[in-house]
Amino acid sequence: MYKRKFAHIRTMKRQTDILNLTADHLRVLASSACNEVMSSFHPHRPMSAREAGEIIDRSSAAVLEQVQKLLEVGLLIEAGTRKRRSRTEQLYLPAAKVIRFQIQGQTPEVLEAYMGRVRSKLKVTERNMASLLAIAPEDETILDFLIYKTYTLRLNRERALRMKLATSELLDLLKSFEQEDSEATSREDSLRFDFTVLGLPTSEELRRRWREE
Repeated sequence: MYKRKFAHIRTMKRQTDILNLTADHLRVLASSACNEVMSSFHPHRPMSAREAGEIIDRSSAAVLEQVQKLLEVGLLIEAGTRKRRSRTEQLYLPAAKVIRFQIQGQTPEVLEAYMGRVRSKLKVTERNMASLLAIAPEDETILDFLIYKTYTLRLNRERALRMKLATSELLDLLKSFEQEDSEATSREDSLRFDFTVLGLPTSEELRRRWREE
C-alpha cells in the first residue's frame, strides 16, 4: 500500500498545470478513437486502460492501442501501478490538469492539424446525439441531459468577449460540480456528460469582410 501511494505521489509531480497543444498532439487527437480515449482519463484520478474502456464501452486492448499513441506524444503519463486480483494494472493520467490550444500565431500546418481535432470532436458529438435520440422514445428523462441551443445574431468584438467570459464562468460551474461530487462516476443516477461550446462567425460573413478589405 505504501509503495503504491508513493509511486502515485511521485508521478503527480510530473503532471503540469497547463499543457499547450502542439502540432504532434493535434495530429494524434485528429483520430476520434484517440480523442475519445483521451477524454476518458480524469486529470486528478489515475486510471487503468480497463477503467477507461468501461467508461467509453471499449475493450482494454482497444484503449491500450490509443494510450500508446497518447503516451508517445506526451498527452498521457504513466501514474504508477495498482494490484488487481493476481494482476498488476498500469495507471495513467493526463500530462496536465488543463490542456488547451493557443490559436494565435500558429502556422497553417498547425491550424490544419487543429481542424482535424475539431472534426474528430464533432464526429464524437454526432454519435452521442444519435445514441441519445435513439433512447429518448423509451425514456424521455434522458432529454434532461440534452442541452442543444442555437442562435444566430450579430455581435461586435466587445460583446463577443463578454460571451467568452460568460462561457468561462459556466465552465467553472461545471468544474465545481465535479469537485463537490468526487464519487459521481460510481453513482447510478449520474451519466458521463460531454459539454462543448462553439460560437464563431459564419463563413459567408468572413468571406464578405475579407473581400471588402
